Amino acid sequence: MKNITTIILLGFSISLSYAQCNCDEIMSPDGKVVMQCNPLPISNNNSAQVTLALASNGKDIFVNISVRFSSSPKKIVGELSVRQQDNNIITLGLVNSQVTNMVNSQLASAIFIVPGSELSKMKMSPIKTISIRLSDGLIRTYKAKMNEDVLIAQLECLE
Repeated sequence: MKNITTIILLGFSISLSYAQCNCDEIMSPDGKVVMQCNPLPISNNNSAQVTLALASNGKDIFVNISVRFSSSPKKIVGELSVRQQDNNIITLGLVNSQVTNMVNSQLASAIFIVPGSELSKMKMSPIKTISIRLSDGLIRTYKAKMNEDVLIAQLECLE
């Protein structure tokens, strides 16, 4: 009886911790299964709202960023720099980006690959700021005001 109770409690705690991850398996357009975590807001100001999420194809880890602009959007064209609270900087290469017009807002989104050398850094400290280069040539920096540990928490879910 003790063994059955232990197994039930273990199964419940595993399912509960997985449910807190808010990650789902989805089918990518090329037919591959991808584990995609839900985007969480990290910053907002008068001109933009920024969300981040992690995804994995089972081999590589990716950071998805979406920036909702209150005025005309600019395409994300360069690397993503993440300054952590311990002042380490993680630099991620751009894989793909696009601009989408939505009702009453414009959205720029991009996918960045996380090099294996940066994974250990990503686990160590929450986000302080993120910086992206847009098609107008300027670099925008956004201070993390909420969900600063989104990369740490979602990385734990994907590993």
